[in-house]
Amino acid sequence: MSGISRRALNAALRDRLTGVEHATGYYGQVGRRFDGTTDERPPTRGPGDPAVAPYFVLYPSPGTPGVDGASGERDVADSFVSLDHLIQVTAVAADAEDLDALVDRIDGLLYRWRPQLDGAKCGPLRPPPGFNPGPYFPDTTVKPARLWTPLQYQLTAHQ
Repeated sequence: MSGISRRALNAALRDRLTGVEHATGYYGQVGRRFDGTTDERPPTRGPGDPAVAPYFVLYPSPGTPGVDGASGERDVADSFVSLDHLIQVTAVAADAEDLDALVDRIDGLLYRWRPQLDGAKCGPLRPPPGFNPGPYFPDTTVKPARLWTPLQYQLTAHQ
């Protein structure tokens, strides 16, 4: 089956997010850093401060075959020429101010960005229609507690 490489698209997203400063980036789960190293838990703010330092997790997505603009049908014939791609980045920090700043840094890199892929033309990343992450969520299962929020973006890529 030919088509748009999901692996290449997710790699482009990961590469773009390496530009997020003052935060640790994870791919798929906490523990697998963007740089390939692993850790058991995110770093803290520093010696004497057990609060978590800002971090985020990029959850890669397989996407789905896109809808053909002319016929309105999903790609057929065992190949696809477009891919609707939804991603989620979960941002986490010790307090609301740190989380505000982390969300700004992530959104500044992703919102309206167009990944460059060989053999494909990608539309800009935008939140899905109607998506609203709501207020920050507390995670009280860890000590000290932290706040988190999901950020979602979608794009369509065409061959």
